[in-house]
Amino acid sequence: MGPTSPHNRVCQSYSAPPSDKRLLWFPKQRPWREQLLPGPPGVACHGHAVAEMAPSPGWGLLWVGLILGFVCTTLESAAKTNSATDALNVLLIIVDDLRTSLGCYGDKIVRSPNIDQLASNSLLFQNAFAQQAVCAPSRVSFLTGRRPDTTRLYDFNSYWRVHAGNFSTIPQYFKENGYVTLSVGKVFHPGISSNHSDDSPYSWSFPPYHPSSEKYENTKEFQKLYPLENITLAPDPHVPHGLPAVAYNPWMDIRQREDVRALNISVPYGPIPVDFQRKIRQSYFASVSYLDTQVGHLLSALDDLQLTSSTIIAFTSDHGWALGEHGEWAKYSNFDVTTRVPLMFYVPGMTASLPKAGEKLFPYHDPFDPVSELIEPGNGISSPGRKAM
Repeated sequence: MGPTSPHNRVCQSYSAPPSDKRLLWFPKQRPWREQLLPGPPGVACHGHAVAEMAPSPGWGLLWVGLILGFVCTTLESAAKTNSATDALNVLLIIVDDLRTSLGCYGDKIVRSPNIDQLASNSLLFQNAFAQQAVCAPSRVSFLTGRRPDTTRLYDFNSYWRVHAGNFSTIPQYFKENGYVTLSVGKVFHPGISSNHSDDSPYSWSFPPYHPSSEKYENTKEFQKLYPLENITLAPDPHVPHGLPAVAYNPWMDIRQREDVRALNISVPYGPIPVDFQRKIRQSYFASVSYLDTQVGHLLSALDDLQLTSSTIIAFTSDHGWALGEHGEWAKYSNFDVTTRVPLMFYVPGMTASLPKAGEKLFPYHDPFDPVSELIEPGNGISSPGRKAM
């Protein structure tokens, strides 16, 4: 799909396999619900979005403010130097529950060659944090540019336009400024917190699309990348001495799983058996590598459609995920493993040189291929233009 006017670009979501559509706002896809067997729910790639980012009034997330300012400045600069028909698309990839367990963040175990490749051509932020390690509050916060104490959402049970204020969202801003905005998968958290409509029709030009994720639930193949004997445990597995009970999340959502209930773990601090901890961590790492393949297909599709030179790409997560650190599992706590998120921006011609005719900037990398020196976990992919903040 192409622009319908000089100022009307297409914002579109992506769902694997990559479609040959024009991308602009690309909400997250969730290719599976729970691939962790026998561990807890793992990383879910929910949706992607391509869009311009709007400067929002009031106080917001620090890193969302950086997103808005950085992208808007880039778009404004591009508008001054290019004709209207050369306006940039913006692809936003949001991942669910993804901590910074990626090669580009120094992880020595996880294989994430495609995300690392994106990072090597991007501005990479080392200290980006979510406002709250809960899906709905975090998503509403960065999509409106306001903190949870302004949106009045700390759980899943209210809609900010009704209970807090009629705050505009990033996709809404794009929509109101000539972009066609499309959503696939989980961008806003479904349910009450997005008015059971993913904030339609305010944020989206067309009703959001939620493809079936059933066939993506069991990706055991990727566990072969991580033999259990090679899986290390969390380096700091003990609950901090003197930690107030109110500051500890007893990971009740994980305890509700049938396989975890069978372990008969004491509440609230009872440790998970070591062998089971390894299985959980193995499954999470496998989820990340599966996610990486989906990102790789998406970026490769941009190359195939010759959109790499005209698309800004932003990649982030709604929050992190604990894997045994401080005796915690899942999310909900305020430790950095659950609040720190990956954040990177690719801007054509600024963070990386424009690809030459016929050149692929994002060739697909299979994580099962022998790991080369350029894509070794913990190193990312070497690039003279890579920047980090």
